[in-house]
Amino acid sequence: MPLPRPSIVIKAFLLPELCTEAMEKEFKRSYMIIAQSIVAPLPEDLLNGGNVIRLCVRMYRPYWDASDPTAQELWAGSVRDWLVNLVRNLNNTLKTYNRVLHPAGAGNIDFAFAELEFGNDVVVRFALEDNQLPCNAAAMVEDLRALMADGAFGEGEVEEVAIPSAESLAARQTALDEAKAAAEAAAAEEGAEDGEGKEVVSDIPLDLGIWGVSFADGTTTEYRYR
Repeated sequence: MPLPRPSIVIKAFLLPELCTEAMEKEFKRSYMIIAQSIVAPLPEDLLNGGNVIRLCVRMYRPYWDASDPTAQELWAGSVRDWLVNLVRNLNNTLKTYNRVLHPAGAGNIDFAFAELEFGNDVVVRFALEDNQLPCNAAAMVEDLRALMADGAFGEGEVEEVAIPSAESLAARQTALDEAKAAAEAAAAEEGAEDGEGKEVVSDIPLDLGIWGVSFADGTTTEYRYR
């Protein structure tokens, strides 16, 4: 008898100016290939962070605890491959949505983060680069299961894991801003306007090896992954 697979609900949290009737209609139509979706404005305290797409994983049987043989059997026999396909399908849909014209008049959407909410077990928050999840996102989630089962993060209850950590993202943004300022200054010295003729460094990659771990008691820590 085939093992069951999870179901999901997609929640898109967008900047308020994007939350139009046309956008909601087009988003739901485009993402129906993956799951039913809900579109809502970003909460006020998250407006500076950018658009977020959250995939809420639902399953009536335990599957997350890698130390539980029954849960591990379900993960290895069903959920693992399902997650690989989910990441691939999500990346394809994110890319396709911004490449086609939308009959309802909706514009493109660039997401800053994609969140995988595994029930009450943990939320994994990926920063997106070029509107895409990392190609090894599913593998990192599987490693996270094993790390949590092994107690790699201590005795606290892990609530969310951000990949990369907020501190790492802030350091990257600072480096990008400094590179842009340096390029503009160099261009100004040469008499170019608005940095024309000078290529601004913009390819500083995300450091996926620094994870930000948040616990249920409100504390946080960083973890060096591999």
